[in-house]
Amino acid sequence: MRDKPIYRVKTVTIAATESLSSVIDMDGYQNVAVIMPTGWDTADLTFAASTEIDGTFIPIHDTSGEVTITNPAASTAFVLSEQLRPFKFIKIRSGTSASAVAQTADRVLIVVQS
Repeated sequence: MRDKPIYRVKTVTIAATESLSSVIDMDGYQNVAVIMPTGWDTADLTFAASTEIDGTFIPIHDTSGEVTITNPAASTAFVLSEQLRPFKFIKIRSGTSASAVAQTADRVLIVVQS
């Protein structure tokens, strides 16, 4: 009999007038997906990582540059397993590290981990 995967569903908020979410603990999870909120001010989605929950968060890059979801639509989902798997703690950014975009209202993103 096959073991069922363990899922965790969390919400993180990018507060109004801010561009960076609260911390997401990735410990023990290999796969991650982000579900966008219905109200999203137009902006790319990027990610920052740290080895400590209250440490310095730095932009996540791959060989193509900053890991970016370009102009995600509201109420859509994105799988980001490969890019985020190595990191213990992440935050989600509205905009890029070079050009962050403050959201005009609190934006609650749903993060699914398995």
